[in-house]
Amino acid sequence: MVIPPLRYKFCLISLIILSGCGSAPDISFNLDGNPNQFGGYFGPQVTVWDGAVVGNNFGRVVASVGDMDGDGNSDLLFGEPNANGGVGVAHVYSSFGGALLWTGTGAGAGSNFGYSVSEIGDVNQDGRMDFAVGSTGGMGFVRVVSGTGATLSTIVGSGNFFGSAIAAAGDLNGDQVPDFWVVVKSQAKVLGFSGANFQIIRTLNGPVSSDFGNSIVGGCRYDNDSVPDVVVGAPGTVVGGFDAGAVFVYSGANGSLLNQYLAGGAGQPNYPFGIAGLKYGTSVACLDSDQDGFDDVLVGVPYGENSQAGFGNRGLGFLYLGGSSPPATPFYTFMGLKGGDNLGSSVASAGDVDGDGYPDMILGAPFHAVPALPLTPQAGIALIYSGRTGSVIGSKTGTGAGDLFGASVFGLGDLDGDGKGDVGVYSSYSSTGAVSGQMEIFSF
Repeated sequence: MVIPPLRYKFCLISLIILSGCGSAPDISFNLDGNPNQFGGYFGPQVTVWDGAVVGNNFGRVVASVGDMDGDGNSDLLFGEPNANGGVGVAHVYSSFGGALLWTGTGAGAGSNFGYSVSEIGDVNQDGRMDFAVGSTGGMGFVRVVSGTGATLSTIVGSGNFFGSAIAAAGDLNGDQVPDFWVVVKSQAKVLGFSGANFQIIRTLNGPVSSDFGNSIVGGCRYDNDSVPDVVVGAPGTVVGGFDAGAVFVYSGANGSLLNQYLAGGAGQPNYPFGIAGLKYGTSVACLDSDQDGFDDVLVGVPYGENSQAGFGNRGLGFLYLGGSSPPATPFYTFMGLKGGDNLGSSVASAGDVDGDGYPDMILGAPFHAVPALPLTPQAGIALIYSGRTGSVIGSKTGTGAGDLFGASVFGLGDLDGDGKGDVGVYSSYSSTGAVSGQMEIFSF
């Protein structure tokens, strides 16, 4: 079945101005020149957000933060840690109107404010979703901000790349207030903070020099208790004497280790060059793909490959089922389309994009080349996989060489309230061709 090309309208939004909306040309979401090879679920594109300054990496991190402006749609928090000479800034924009709703800045040169961002739930219980922004320079700090824009707390770290990642945790201690996780990367530590008083209530210690906390996702229902759990990626973990990677699942109730997945584990491909340098766990996500009440764990392995000649570094993704007795082998295995794609550089739960009642997944392969287009090495591609079947149900490529489309992918929830998941995809080039960063938002 051939699906006709989609038409869409978009608004081009930059850090400085919101341009007028206009009609875009017909576009069919092709893959390597084979029209609609994997179906049509990728779009329509709603907005394109462009960075204004070369090197600022605008859009590298983004989060949906609830409805800040009262228009009925969730809004978007962007981090821009390299802005203003590394002072860093973060912005909240209206997701569909483009209005600037909030701006925060770092404490000084090199603070890199906006290195991490996350919605953390309604910690002050005022009916609005609150959020947190990380600053990794110096001692590091995390600023907790109300959905009204007021600062609720500034948590100062002790250095060691404090605040390199933040994740919503859900209610860890049963006080009916949502909590959150903060990564202290250089200490191989993840701290759980109370949303009620901003004190540490959990401490997770990972392997030293393992890149523990390179990726993290909280609020996961992995086991059969009522407290949400957390998944932490450590792509530098030594496995069998090799720097290969691991993923750890911890109980939110008490911080105990529930499970671990290791590079080269059961059910993975026969890696022809061994497991060294796989970077297993570079990215992680959780979702209940089979709708059994337990969240499953999605793992990105950007340097994974199979034994087929010419497919080095094609990249892999694995989905492991959760549950009271979770299997050790992957339920789904996803492979990059060609050598050098680095699929799994980023992964996320996309929500239910096709309306079949099952959450879907989005994986990025930023080094994918598109031979049907001229001069497009490292254009990148993002692929959406069905949670129900594991098959690809949509794809979108970058449009130029070095775009690195899919270097970061994000599930943004249901921004427009239509009952389907929406996603964001980061690429390095803006619409003007500057290396200033771009975030494209797709609504399904």
